[in-house]
Order: sequence, then C-alpha cells, then structure tokens
Amino acid sequence: MKIAIYIILFSFFSALNFSSQGNAGRRLKADSSFAKAKEEILSQIEKTESDSLKAELYLKLIEMAREDHPAEAEVYLQKVKRLIPKDSLSVQNIRYLILTGTVRLSSGRFNEASKYYLRALKLAEETKKSKLIKNALTDLAILNVRIHAFKKGIKYFKQLLKMAMRERNKQNEAEALLNLSMAYANSGQMGDAKKNLLRLFATTKNDFYKAVASNSLAYIFNMKEKYLQAEHYAKIAVELSQKAGKFMLNVEALTNYGNALRGEKKFAQAKKIMEKLLQVTRQNNMRLQYSNTLGNLALLYEDVNDYFNALKFYKKFSETKDSLINQNVTRQINELQIKYETAKKDKDIALKNAAIKNKDLMLTYTFIVVVLLAFFLSVVFVLYQKKRRAYEELVKKHIEALKADEKLREAEMKLAELSDKAPGKLNLNEERVELIYEEIERKLNDEKLFLQKNLTMTKLASQLGISSKYLSQIVHQKYGESFPDFINRFRILEASKLLVNPAYDNFSIEGISQLVGFNSRSVFNIAFKKFMGVTPSFYHKSARKFAGGKIA
Repeated sequence: MKIAIYIILFSFFSALNFSSQGNAGRRLKADSSFAKAKEEILSQIEKTESDSLKAELYLKLIEMAREDHPAEAEVYLQKVKRLIPKDSLSVQNIRYLILTGTVRLSSGRFNEASKYYLRALKLAEETKKSKLIKNALTDLAILNVRIHAFKKGIKYFKQLLKMAMRERNKQNEAEALLNLSMAYANSGQMGDAKKNLLRLFATTKNDFYKAVASNSLAYIFNMKEKYLQAEHYAKIAVELSQKAGKFMLNVEALTNYGNALRGEKKFAQAKKIMEKLLQVTRQNNMRLQYSNTLGNLALLYEDVNDYFNALKFYKKFSETKDSLINQNVTRQINELQIKYETAKKDKDIALKNAAIKNKDLMLTYTFIVVVLLAFFLSVVFVLYQKKRRAYEELVKKHIEALKADEKLREAEMKLAELSDKAPGKLNLNEERVELIYEEIERKLNDEKLFLQKNLTMTKLASQLGISSKYLSQIVHQKYGESFPDFINRFRILEASKLLVNPAYDNFSIEGISQLVGFNSRSVFNIAFKKFMGVTPSFYHKSARKFAGGKIA
C-alpha cells in the first residue's frame, strides 16, 4: 500500500480541532475582544458587594481566559477560591474545580488537573446535576486520552454515552460516540473506532457530526485498502462539510476522496481533485496541507508511470516538508533561547549579589564547579572512547561476517556447478512455500532487484507469479519482518559492501544511497543505523582498516 500515513492530510479526527492559517489574525481579534470584555466584567465586580455575584463574574472571566491567557485565569481562580466555601456542593464550587483542572491541564500539570476533575465529579454526583457530571467526565476522559491512559479515557467516554442514551439526548450521544471513536483510534483499536463511527453515522442527524464520522470512516477504509467504501464515505463527507461550512474538514474530506479514487485506479478523477486541493491550499497559505497534497500527487504520477512528474512533485514535497520542519525547529530554538537568556540573566544577577556579599565563597564555588566540570568532561571523554571502540568492533565483526559470507557464497556456487554436472540429480519435491522462498532469495541475491527504487510488494509478487498478500505472508513467516524492512535490509547490506569498496571512492554517501535504491539520504541514514547499529559516515570511516580489500 503506497498511501503512507505521512502523506494523508491530517491524523485521525483532526477535524475536531479546527484551525486554519488565519489563526494569527483571529487570535489578535480574540485578544482585543477579551481585553474589552475583561474590562467590563472587572468594572462590574468593583460595583457589586455580593460574594456570589463576584464569584460568578470571575468564573465567566476564567472561562474566557483559560486557553489563551492561563496566567490571568490562575489569578482569577485564586480570587474565586476565597469567595466560595471549600467543599461546597454549590454549582459555583463544582465549576471552579472543573475550571481549575482545565487551567492546570493547559499548563501541563496533569496530576493536579486529574485531582481537581475527580473532586468535581464526586461533588457533581452528590448533587445529581447531569450537566456538571457530563462536564467533569468529559474533561477527565480527554485528560486521560491526552496522557495515553486510553483505558481510563475510554471508560469515561462510555459512561458519557450511557448517560446520553439514558437521557435520550441525541446531541450528547453523538458527541460521546465521536469522542469514544477518537479514544479507540488513538489507542490503535481501529476496529472499535470504525464500529462506533458507523453507529454515529447511522444515528445522528447533525450534519457536522455526520461529516466528521464519514470522513473518518473514509480514512479508515483507505488505510485498509477498501477503496470503494472509502470513496462512498469521502463523497458524503465532502458534501456535508460544504453544507456545514467547515472549510478545513472539507479539505481533509477531499484528500481522503482523492486517495480513495487513486486506490481504485481512477487516476484522472483523483488528479482533478488533487490539483483542486493544491490550488486551494496554496491560495489559503495552508503549508502543511499544500505539502501533503504535493506528496499525494507524486504517488499518483508514480502509479501511472509518469516518472518525470512524479519526481517533480516529490522534490517539491520534500522541499516543503524540510521547510516546515526547519520552521518548527527554528521556532522551538527561539523559544528556548528566550527562556535561556531570561534564566541566564536572573542567574547572573544572583551571582553578582552573592559575589558582593562573599567573594571568597564565590571563588570556592567556582573552583568546585571547575573541578566537577573537568571530572564530568573526563568521564564523558572516556565513555565516548569506549562507545567509539564498541562501534568500531561492531564494524569489524560486520566486515568479517561479510568476508565469511562471500567465501560461503563462492563455495555454494562451486557446489552448485558440480551438482549440475552430476548425473541423476535428485528432485526433492519441496513444498511451494520453500520454492517461493528460494526464488525470493535468488531474485534478491543474484538479480539484485532490491536496487530498483520503485520496487514494491506488488511488483515483486508479480515477478514471482504470486499475490502480494501471499508474498507478505511468506516474508513475515520466513524473515519475521515487514516488506519495507525486508527490502531495506538487502539494500543496507549492499551499501555496506560499496562503502568499503575502493571502486566507489568517488561516490558520496548520498550517491551510495541512490545506488542501492533509496530516494532520500535521511531515510537511508535511519535505515542504516537501524540495521548496522552505526551511521553510514562512521561505518565508512572505520571499515576500511578492517576490510583489507574490496568485498563484492
């Protein structure tokens, strides 16, 4: 299956978290609206003498500030805490506990968030107020899914579903089904996710929920290569997302639709949709979506053997992906730099004050730090040398294994020649699986089919005269690997030979990676480290002194 997860436009259920490239403008507008609303509410608080009314107004402020202004929300929480009696069964107190949990969650303090949510749930259950119980359960479920405690998250979502069904609240039932499907999908239980999505699709009359359910079903069926079903649900998602005016969901639905058509080999229709997506995502400055659409178009052109356009779009896809990654890394570095400079400034002030108070003590501390640093660096150096020697030993053993393998192959070839000449050659009548296994070994070891950059399971299976499903089963049974790992292992073994062969001295590591069938230097590096235990550059530098001549 060529539809890689990273080529799909969004991860599962991303439609539930709508955001677009216009976020910056909307955030500024939201900040302006918040500032105005905050001023009005604070003015009302100053004019009232009722603790209950003050608490209500502060709770309203917290609800507005909890996501974009968590620091301010924290201040208002402290004010509410002083206005509401502790462990009160009042609605205000339960809302205060839930909002406190949400503010803690937004700052990554998950344990504290969980404690507040559980206290709120306990009090809400005592009051038997279903709305408060629903809010506390929902937040608890989302928290547990977020920290990958999927079992607990699913348990809470199931409770919410039962509540909605008991109350015959179709809106809450649809929401609970969708969230339960999300929890199953995130935990890898795609079968359960699909079952709940089908149930939601069949029961809800809400266009938005139906659109999200059908789009998610299209995604699942695409991943399972059931393209006819994927096309059916993607069509519905496209229509409903347009009707509901959900632009981002519509983009995702169109992507799933295009992938389904491509899977059905309806290439002209798929191309038309993907080109439309390319135009829309470019016009709206949707960089991630634009990049992934380029990737999907590259795969489509590869399917129709138009390698010129496939390469063109793949290069564009790689460039935009690298740009997105670099942009994200740069942003993170800038944030860390700001934090570092702030921390450094505070530390410098503290050190100067300490130096003024006690210069001798400062010198002592400095000496201790220098000694410890020197000791630490020496330990690091020793460990580095040990690690380097271990890696070199690993390379040495691999070179020896390659030489032994070469001698073994030469012996096997001579034996095969003698056997061919010998009269009365025996027919061992081996099972079909063994025959196919031997043919796979021959195709890859002798014909070196793995050097083909576009080698797929389907193509290899076709040359062997068997189905791709049967080939997958044999690879798993005989080698205990996935097909990509199986092929990459042969490629990396070939690369390890070329890297120590003097005839290839004029080739760069990237050139070697291209020779053995890789399209990307980065993918080659990852695969090489996975199978060899060291990077290609380290292997190249270390292997020559152990090779003693080329290895064929």
